[in-house]
Amino acid sequence: MNAPASTFDSPLKQLIEVLVCPLCHSSLSEEHQALQCKGCFKYYPILPDMVMMAPDQATLINPTDVTSSDDTDAPTGEIYDDTIKDQSFETISDELADAQSNHQIRRIQHELHIVTRMLSELPASTRLLNLACRGGRFSGPMQSATRLLIEADRNPQKIREAIDGAMNPPKVAGLNCDAFQLPFADDTIEGVVCARLSHHLKSESARERLLVELLRVSSGFVVFSFNDARSISCLSRRLRRRMDNNGAMDINDIHALCRVRGATVLDLETVSPFGSRHRYACIVKEDIIRSV
Repeated sequence: MNAPASTFDSPLKQLIEVLVCPLCHSSLSEEHQALQCKGCFKYYPILPDMVMMAPDQATLINPTDVTSSDDTDAPTGEIYDDTIKDQSFETISDELADAQSNHQIRRIQHELHIVTRMLSELPASTRLLNLACRGGRFSGPMQSATRLLIEADRNPQKIREAIDGAMNPPKVAGLNCDAFQLPFADDTIEGVVCARLSHHLKSESARERLLVELLRVSSGFVVFSFNDARSISCLSRRLRRRMDNNGAMDINDIHALCRVRGATVLDLETVSPFGSRHRYACIVKEDIIRSV
């Protein structure tokens, strides 16, 4: 794959080297600021700050051949409005903007502490995927834990915010993608962090699909947040006949999904000890358990 000068040895170039087609998982070739799948021949645009690998960005014609130079800067949020309104991955709001109360600020700080601690106890990675990056809320400790941090989201604006706020920009690359169709081959990314995404998925099957996809692409570990179906909060909801469980997952189901993918839940931590349903799981592939 021959990269243009603009991406040579850059974080974006390093990202491109490990990407595959999200639709058929075939390898890609680079031409005219786009990636073409060698299997289904779909094209995916390369922008100055990110690669557009969401399936709905795929075209059979190189987008640079049909787009005027005035439009090649970047797709903006306007293009994604309909998708953002319709899909759970895209509707996640930036909670930092809403964190006005001391309680909310403390919760976010505690979550940051949990992610930092879990990453510090894991082997350093060559590549780390921050899925649903939402402007880079947890990116600080991630940049210290990897050589290449991949800021991934369905909303390009959130990716740009994460890149713009990076403490070490040469280590950060942007990826526009679908959480259920990640553009990586199996066991390609050493580490994955996915915070506050599963909570927003309405169906149990979607939450399980998300975790299975994260385990598929990870060769090392996954730091995964979820609403605990066995928490006091969720049990209370059931007693009040509110059966939706607010996007909850049962820890036994998580253990079962991990076993199928050769992984183990190494650590669990609750965001608040006072009945919080929000927990973080540190999941490690069996091949690296000995080094943890």
